[in-house]
Amino acid sequence: MLKKLQTFWQKLNHLQKIYFSFLAIILIAGPISILLTPKPTEIFELGLPATPPNENNPIHWETPQVSLKADDFYIIANGKKYTAKVPNLVIQSDPGNDFYTTLESQWYENETEMRLFWYFYADNLPTASISGQQWGFSEIRTYNGQALNPDWLYYGSGKKTPLSIIGIPYKIPSFDLYNRSTDPYRGEIHFKNLELSVNFKSTNLPSPSPSPSLPPNCKVGVKKFSANHYCGNSNFRYAVYTCENKYKGTTPVSPKNDCYPLSVLVKQAIEACQNRPLCAKIK
Repeated sequence: MLKKLQTFWQKLNHLQKIYFSFLAIILIAGPISILLTPKPTEIFELGLPATPPNENNPIHWETPQVSLKADDFYIIANGKKYTAKVPNLVIQSDPGNDFYTTLESQWYENETEMRLFWYFYADNLPTASISGQQWGFSEIRTYNGQALNPDWLYYGSGKKTPLSIIGIPYKIPSFDLYNRSTDPYRGEIHFKNLELSVNFKSTNLPSPSPSPSLPPNCKVGVKKFSANHYCGNSNFRYAVYTCENKYKGTTPVSPKNDCYPLSVLVKQAIEACQNRPLCAKIK
């Protein structure tokens, strides 16, 4: 066999010898290179996802006056994102009075000081009891993200914004605010699945004098309230309420596909319950 190969090789010209030499190298070296080439490590073999998931930033801030919970939260100020995921976070409230309190948060992030202040109010409606009073915010502020001489950014219309009825939390799937156009820097506040509760200083807000047609042992107002089918921009399709006398109703009475501001639905529920008092029996 070897002699035949030698004879075959001697009969080849120069170019043929080069061709067969190159072919022999490929046939011998190819399988060896395959065996020696290390298998590339894929990212999932290390237990790491190919793309990191979007991480939410849940918060739960609480003082004796205010409870704020959300599944996600951040502030954008002057192009920088603030999450309050820092060890130096300070949360406090102004105890206020029967009609006023605050939620004040302060921390350092991105080498700057950040603050988020809420100012809450309660309205003493002359025709409703404690359960019929509204509460909301009159102003929301954040710092502007400036390291030197930070100043306030203002959010909302600057007017009172009703959120719910005294004793009933405010819940909304998405709560996003942008600062006023007159501010020199841009700001944004974002909450996902926001739940906000406010307890004003007195647990017994002054109740109006009962109507002359009712004895003094009657309660008038909304006991439970729930807005449903969120439409965006603090609007809902309808609300379900329960009066003090356990009457249950819906506002509007025949819900359509229209959307209504939460303040309108709250007002309609209060008005519907004003003529449905709960009077205790006098022994």
